[in-house]
Amino acid sequence: MKKIILATVLLLAMTSVLFSAYSAVNITAEAATDEKLYIYNWGDYIGPDVIENFEIWYETETGRTIDVVYTLYDTNEIMLTNLTRGEEVLDLICPSDYAIEKLMKEGKLQKINKSAISTIGNVDTALYSKVDEVFTEIMVGESQENMSDYFVPYMWGTLGIMYNTDVVSSEVAEEAGYGLLWNTPEIKDLNKKILIKDSIRDTYVAALMYLKETDNLPDAYKTLSVQDLINTVNDDLLAAAEEILIEQKKVLKEYEVDIGKGDMMAGKAYANLAWSGDALWAIEEAAENDVNLDYFVPEVGGNVWFDGWAIPANAQNVTGANKFIEYVCMPEIAITNSIEIGYTCAIDPAILSTDNDVISLLEDNEYDVDEYFADSIRYPDITSSLGVMKDFGSSQQKALAMWERVKSASVAGDWIIWVIIGSVAGAAALGILLFFVFKNRKGMKGKAVVAKDAIDEEEELEETEEDSESEE
Repeated sequence: MKKIILATVLLLAMTSVLFSAYSAVNITAEAATDEKLYIYNWGDYIGPDVIENFEIWYETETGRTIDVVYTLYDTNEIMLTNLTRGEEVLDLICPSDYAIEKLMKEGKLQKINKSAISTIGNVDTALYSKVDEVFTEIMVGESQENMSDYFVPYMWGTLGIMYNTDVVSSEVAEEAGYGLLWNTPEIKDLNKKILIKDSIRDTYVAALMYLKETDNLPDAYKTLSVQDLINTVNDDLLAAAEEILIEQKKVLKEYEVDIGKGDMMAGKAYANLAWSGDALWAIEEAAENDVNLDYFVPEVGGNVWFDGWAIPANAQNVTGANKFIEYVCMPEIAITNSIEIGYTCAIDPAILSTDNDVISLLEDNEYDVDEYFADSIRYPDITSSLGVMKDFGSSQQKALAMWERVKSASVAGDWIIWVIIGSVAGAAALGILLFFVFKNRKGMKGKAVVAKDAIDEEEELEETEEDSESEE
């Protein structure tokens, strides 16, 4: 017994020593990093080695070590919800234009000290000009502010349609426009092979543009510019969009945020409401597997968007955030991100196209430099046919309610599916019931035969006994 107690004491002592050693290692590991930087960004939106390389570069630049804590979101709405809750401390986020406007109005962003970012001059000034042209009279508290003071552009592009050219010719696609997402060409193979974004803002643009190109907008909205149209949220316009989005469900495969490009590459879908960067990436990757994809913004117009780095008002590491922005605005880092994710970086193409490191990176990745910068998908003309999304403000909840009704709505033809499912289930249940009925009947019949045989044997035995007695 004493030996057991002694062994137990020794075991506890050893465990205590090991735990102390483990804790010491952990404390040392934590102490080895001077600071942390919390970044919240879209999924698949940065080169795979950029974060690690930034940490190395930061230590070289500052003499301090930094650990980047990098988390992801799928949509602006998810990001806005999480940021509004204030449950996490974030130092740097990457919202889209209208989300930046909303956060500014709510006082959740701080001005960026651009003098602390040595590479800020690399950013294309045309993007700032477009943003300040669209976003005017933004009130932050009691002062009117410019959005360009609150963010640094990171990536930009358009919203359009990616399609499989083996199923839909370019001529048919161009003629159909947004109607391709409703299968107005009535291509049999396209039915139930159409994807659309699970995002009210992007899907609302597609619905309004479809109504515009088919001249089915309510009369009061037919003369609105694309810019004004996609940012109008009146009851009758929401009702018109809701009606055609429910109608679209007849030909729709599903709503998605991230799986669209994969499904298009794999031939699981043939048309997709897509962001230009996803489309470019998918087009290049699919070509290696002999899947032919293309992308376009319909002639009627659409959305041009800008995503940028912004610093939350309660950020703890503003210096680290500024250094990260400085790093990703270096031409070679910016083009690395663009090559990896397919999106167009916000660095001035005139700077990129003359930078030797950029040229080498493009050539190493088998791009023709001149063709790269001349690509109209990658670098579209920002004309009046492309509108920028703005904050819906108090109308956002009405738009979200409409979108939820659309997603939960049943469409003509759904009842057939349920009838078939019900019939199959009913038939299966009936089959199981009949099986047991017949099995039980067969069992009872067997028992009856056995019983009858037993009675017959007993009667024969009685007859035999009677015969014997008679003979005696």
